[in-house]
Amino acid sequence: MPTWQPVRGAITRLDTTLASNQDIENFLERERIIARRHAEGDTYWIEMAVAGRRKRVAILGDGGEVEKGESLADVIEKLDSEVRKLQIEIGGHVAWGNIDLGEVDVTIEDIEETIEYVDEDFLGSDENDSDNECECGKECGCGEGDEEPHEDCEENFNEAELPTFAEGAMLVLSDTPLAEIPALAAQSEEPIATFKHSGANALLSDVEIPFKKNVNPSSGFLIFFSVDPAGLENPKLAVIQDSARLSWHWTYDKTDCDWVAKNETASAFAAEHLGAGAFVERICADIPCADREALYAALVGPGEQAPRAFAAALALPEEVADCLDGLLEARQVPDATVFEPQALPQRLRSQVAYEVAGEGAAKPEIWEVFRKVYLDNPKATIAVGAVQAAVGTGIFTWGLRSIRSARPHPVIAAFGAATVGSAIARLTMAHWLSAALDSEGLSTNK
Repeated sequence: MPTWQPVRGAITRLDTTLASNQDIENFLERERIIARRHAEGDTYWIEMAVAGRRKRVAILGDGGEVEKGESLADVIEKLDSEVRKLQIEIGGHVAWGNIDLGEVDVTIEDIEETIEYVDEDFLGSDENDSDNECECGKECGCGEGDEEPHEDCEENFNEAELPTFAEGAMLVLSDTPLAEIPALAAQSEEPIATFKHSGANALLSDVEIPFKKNVNPSSGFLIFFSVDPAGLENPKLAVIQDSARLSWHWTYDKTDCDWVAKNETASAFAAEHLGAGAFVERICADIPCADREALYAALVGPGEQAPRAFAAALALPEEVADCLDGLLEARQVPDATVFEPQALPQRLRSQVAYEVAGEGAAKPEIWEVFRKVYLDNPKATIAVGAVQAAVGTGIFTWGLRSIRSARPHPVIAAFGAATVGSAIARLTMAHWLSAALDSEGLSTNK
């Protein structure tokens, strides 16, 4: 099943005598394109769903099922050719209406002279042009049908930057490991409260959390919810999931196109994959405990009621809503782990402690084995280290004595010294890691 992504844009009528909003509506109906729109003056704001590497537009097929149609670029080109004098900007694709600059006299000699300077390589050839050719250079059908895009070929559907968040409280839901939170607290210079929620890590702060995808490459998804402390602006919601970046400002005003509103299948698809529905699908995929109907109502409801409605729809503690409303500090949320801004040495200790505890980028199973071997049995670790140090000392002593003999063995002395150093380093490391885990309350020793 294709993964649909919403794309938005605007169609501007450069000459209202040659094109009308109804002409655009008629084009969408002829092509069976499922879209939402909002017309205001000469501008026709539009939203549609696309899928695959080529951004093929969602249409209603002849069988009454939603399927992938032509690519977004082809649809825009066709619209530009059928409806005159339009400026089209949708999903990063731009098309301008033809401009009549008059006529000039051109002779056959002028054309032949121009052709001589045309480079064949520049014109290209259709022989190697394949619909299934992926950006990796292979005809793999990447992104077509049920095929998932290759990691090297996957492209962003929505390349819009994240909105500028307000300076008020922020809630972030993500799969980002806790080992990365101390650095975020240091950057924001404010405490960050964290707690587990429906398989994700919930982060809450009284100010904006400097959380960017390029800073935290281990994040698979990020859900931001930011509020304006003065209450003058609507909250801002942003979702980063896979290659999509979507933002919601509680100002959505698009409705189904006329033909979509009359078709039950098309209308249901638009409600699920466009507008607030697109956010509901993505958030519920990452936060399974979320109430779909309540979340949809929170997104389409009044902006001033959004913080409490959003927190309730995601089954978050009531104290989270109090914090978003400015009634409670983030550090006062019950049962939350609070990360205070720390100096570099303490911050590194916290990061290492959470990494070793299995809350980092590495797989928890790897650190579980490490803890069983080195940390869960400190007495056994000390005993083994002492034996290794004793053996290493004996080998080192023997190697030193052999140097004075007729057959010296300096390599043996070096090996003994390395054995002693390895034992001391392992014991020191185990002691430092145990102390770091104890300081963060992560020790498993009873």
